[in-house]
Amino acid sequence: MQAALALLQPGSSVILNASAGAYGGSPAASAYAATKAALRCLARGFSADLAGRGIRVNVLSPGPTSTPIWERTGAPAHLLESARRRLEGSIPAGRLGTPREIARAALFLASDDSSFMLGAEIVVDGGLTGARSFTATDSITVAMRMAGRALADTASINASPALVGIHNRPLPSRAPAGKLLPLAWLLGMP
Repeated sequence: MQAALALLQPGSSVILNASAGAYGGSPAASAYAATKAALRCLARGFSADLAGRGIRVNVLSPGPTSTPIWERTGAPAHLLESARRRLEGSIPAGRLGTPREIARAALFLASDDSSFMLGAEIVVDGGLTGARSFTATDSITVAMRMAGRALADTASINASPALVGIHNRPLPSRAPAGKLLPLAWLLGMP
């Protein structure tokens, strides 16, 4: 963020990538959840610091999303499919999100349509955190346990690009998707 400050102009939008995983407790995920929750606090602090310069900082917190990370766990396909079905059963929308759905939320945060949002968070998780209680987190726990050795990889992959997108000038409300190619890459979109 410090290196990017010199490049940011009034009207710029910074989007920090957190996670819906910061809202519940899951075994073996304490450090992951804590770092993602800390990003929400950083966004509020950065917003207070940068509002006078006309720079907005917000947070995007995706929930379980269908990306290649699932296959990188090394778990057998039948176990991954079983965990996926259980996880989908705990999401009120009944399915995992798609990278495109996450990208659309990021595009909104980068656009002028969100110009009055500073230090805010958008959670895109199919209702996982808002439409149900966390009594059913065993599905998430099972999926994370099955990920086992990939958990450390997931944390480093998701924590290192915490800065999902920095836009040096305001994007028009209906910016073409090509303007967010780096974001699409970070979200695993082709």
